Amino acid sequence: MLDTKVRDNWRRYEEYFDILTDFTQSSYPIARFMIEKQQAIYRMLEFVMNKQPPFNKSNLSQMGSTAASGMQPPVRQPLDLLSYLIRSTVTSGITTMSKYAPTSVFQDAERNFSIPASEIHFLLRS
Repeated sequence: MLDTKVRDNWRRYEEYFDILTDFTQSSYPIARFMIEKQQAIYRMLEFVMNKQPPFNKSNLSQMGSTAASGMQPPVRQPLDLLSYLIRSTVTSGITTMSKYAPTSVFQDAERNFSIPASEIHFLLRS
């Protein structure tokens, strides 16, 4: 989903994220697949944090210019996708209150799923 080529070509990744967002938002099964099988929430967090702690693996390319201009990659599209992915899940707050937030994407019992445990562990750790 977000391999090194996306990072290396950060100046031209808008179309990539347009397609990825359209694909993810096309249906419930695809959103669920992206979150559960592709670890999309974790990968989008890793991408947006741009090799910053706790994502300081040496095999990641850092985006942004090292020149004096200080150009930074645009993060609106990755953050919009990350927001959609998180709003597609059922959180403990929704479960406790038995009420969906107005921004929740799938607001019925038949189409809800929790954030995978690995993503919850990461979110609580950071």
